Amino acid sequence: ANSTATANASVSYAAASSLTISSASGTATIQMAAAGSAKDLVAQINQSIDTTGVTATAETDVTMTFSSSGSYTFTMTGDNTTAETVSFNLTAASGVDALTAAANAVNDIADKTGVTAIVNSAGTGVELHHYEGENIVIATAANSTSGDINFLDAAGASTDSIVAAAADAGITLSGEVDFNSQAAFTVVEGAAMAVSAAAGTGVAGSLQKVQDLDVASVDSANEALQIVDSAIAQISSQRAKF
Repeated sequence: ANSTATANASVSYAAASSLTISSASGTATIQMAAAGSAKDLVAQINQSIDTTGVTATAETDVTMTFSSSGSYTFTMTGDNTTAETVSFNLTAASGVDALTAAANAVNDIADKTGVTAIVNSAGTGVELHHYEGENIVIATAANSTSGDINFLDAAGASTDSIVAAAADAGITLSGEVDFNSQAAFTVVEGAAMAVSAAAGTGVAGSLQKVQDLDVASVDSANEALQIVDSAIAQISSQRAKF
């Protein structure tokens, strides 16, 4: 069975840093400016595909949960450079019907931010998505939220929070990068960059068999499409040798 190498990692870097990708094809070091996004990193990685054979995509997925009912107002920045205001009232801290108000408020400005929202199936939170991996920045003024807002990553772990009624100049929610290649590879980050591991330890692409693809969820289906694309490219490359 044909196999391709895949790896995914959450990415954040507050200061200028670098990322080194190594494969049998070659090695490339990606230089990144301070406070960049997963989207920015992907653009740089894909410029080095001729050297490394590694491509990348990014997505930012975060879930907002609320500690109480009441009114909430905050600003959001994604694709936009001027922050947009999001305002809504919750009749309860959970439940699909109650949280729909929050999701609708985010979606009302999605054409400007690039951030879309949906209430999760359990009705416990609102999922925020930026499908190109841009940073999502959320800020609050004093007394603008009736309760705490907690932010959870794709695994359900808490990444940040805004305390009820407190002013917050802005929290940055960063995205995840998916690396893909026809062959095995490694990714090692510089000291100022966090890539799902301590600086310098890196992540490695693991071979995935096409016959073992999983399409049970949206994320796994998207990863499966990337693996199939790489497998087709691998077959085409092999045929070209004959």
